[in-house]
Amino acid sequence: MKQINYQRVHEICNRVPKKVLFLTACILLLTPLSGQIKMNENGNVSIGNTEPQDHAGLYIRNIPIGASFLRGARSFFHNIPSHAHIRGFEGYVYSANPVDYGRAYGIVGLAMNYSNGFNYGVFGRVTGEHNGAAILGTCDYAVPNVPGQYAGYFRGNVHVTGQISGWANSIAGDERLFEDNISSLHKSEIEKLMLLNPMVYRFKPEKPQFYKCDTTTTKYKVDPSLLNRDHIGFIAQEFERVYPDLVYKNDHGVLSINYTGLIPILVEAFKAQQMRMDEFDLEEKKESENSRKIQDLEQRIAMLEEEIRLIKEQCCQEIYGTDNIKKGGTGGTVDNEKIDPGQKPVLYQNNPNPFNQATTISFTIPEIVGKAMLYIYDMQGVQINSYVVNERGLSNIKVQGNELQPGIYLYTLIADGREVDTKRMILTR
Repeated sequence: MKQINYQRVHEICNRVPKKVLFLTACILLLTPLSGQIKMNENGNVSIGNTEPQDHAGLYIRNIPIGASFLRGARSFFHNIPSHAHIRGFEGYVYSANPVDYGRAYGIVGLAMNYSNGFNYGVFGRVTGEHNGAAILGTCDYAVPNVPGQYAGYFRGNVHVTGQISGWANSIAGDERLFEDNISSLHKSEIEKLMLLNPMVYRFKPEKPQFYKCDTTTTKYKVDPSLLNRDHIGFIAQEFERVYPDLVYKNDHGVLSINYTGLIPILVEAFKAQQMRMDEFDLEEKKESENSRKIQDLEQRIAMLEEEIRLIKEQCCQEIYGTDNIKKGGTGGTVDNEKIDPGQKPVLYQNNPNPFNQATTISFTIPEIVGKAMLYIYDMQGVQINSYVVNERGLSNIKVQGNELQPGIYLYTLIADGREVDTKRMILTR
């Protein structure tokens, strides 16, 4: 086995972070020195059947497969004293003078088609009864206090280039998070909905290169599941002119829309529309009620006019009658063309009309009339009832409402085979 230059190792260790040195020392102490551990002049270490690599401080390869769980590197701490900050594995990349190009990764995980099942580049798990996060990300050095247990907890902006799928509940509406200047949504915010222009669009196969990440040319592919299908939404540049507070711009000038913030405006618009519909229904009911009242008034006026006409016929026949009558004996016939004003058969409007219990039909039959009949018909012309009129002079017949069904009926007076008059009566309930 090659002799180790301890002075050279000491010089290299002074340049290596202490945690890497600690990990290397643990491996050296716990692994038999059988040629499986090698170190080159730069201090790079390899474990297994391989040589140290210039691009890796610690390189492990060709671990024999003989167990169901294999780990390239593992650290395990148990029963650590309290008030300690423990890191099972830490990757740290730093340069006081950043280079002009390149990329730096604290920790890289790659799972490339090893299993037909599930492959995880990075796996994190938090269990137990205390707060924590399986994966924690922050944009500053301070480690946040995680208020609960989370699979992922991030402090700062999170950018996703593909599609997010899953189930989530938003708790951002807790009023304890708001400042004191809380106010209702202004009516003008609702009216601005009419200015929005929904669009149907499709994504380009490649995203525009908004910024340059390194010296190489990189094209960002769009998630294939988003291609070759129509999407419905708004153009952020147009949307920003209407609701600027719901549009956000990242560090590279890319705009995004807070669609969730649009929901309260839509709810308020729906409420306003519903109120207008309720007001319209109320106005429609009022108009219908007014129309019914007008119809009732018109019917009452028609009844009053009919009563006035009856009074004129009964009390002023001699004044308003103009026909002549041909006198004859009992059983004679009436000549409608030559009627004596005082000997004209008359049919009067029933009273009351409309009625719901009983109504009286009055008529005047001269002595010269031989035979008189009163008939009642429905609106289809079907005869419902008939009455023989034996009395002469002013007489009447009483019709009971329970003898008929509610509706409109016609009644006709026939004198010596001739129709004297036909009138209409209304039975209600």
